[in-house]
Amino acid sequence: MKSSVRFVDIPFNSQNILELPDPEDWTCRVWRYHVSHSELVIRLSNKNIPFLDQSIYVCLESVYYFQGSTGFVGANFTLGSPEDIVQTWGLLGQSERDGLAIDEYRQYVLEEIRVVKIMTADQAAITILTEGGIAVTDVNPLRY
Repeated sequence: MKSSVRFVDIPFNSQNILELPDPEDWTCRVWRYHVSHSELVIRLSNKNIPFLDQSIYVCLESVYYFQGSTGFVGANFTLGSPEDIVQTWGLLGQSERDGLAIDEYRQYVLEEIRVVKIMTADQAAITILTEGGIAVTDVNPLRY
């Protein structure tokens, strides 16, 4: 199993973008965060699904920001609103890129950057600011 999608193809405020059955029952762990390559891998497992004999790995690329626990229960991956993007991007002190004017820069941010929120079973929010896409696989990306 392997699938990937660019976030720009998913509407803002979409819930359960991974389309997991019973997202509140999944156990998640940050499996790898490679700072220099801006890659984040989250391992998901669910002991309640008999046919799932191994983990699922969610791979995010071009990660600028991560806030939250490295281990949690609940995997409701949602896509934040444009306001979430501007607010989270602002936390990084980002205000310009490659000489773009403010309006052009804001347009770039809203078109290319996405906030992924993971709602955990205890209603805590994990926040990830990313550019690029998301890949879901059942092959451990650390093996290669």
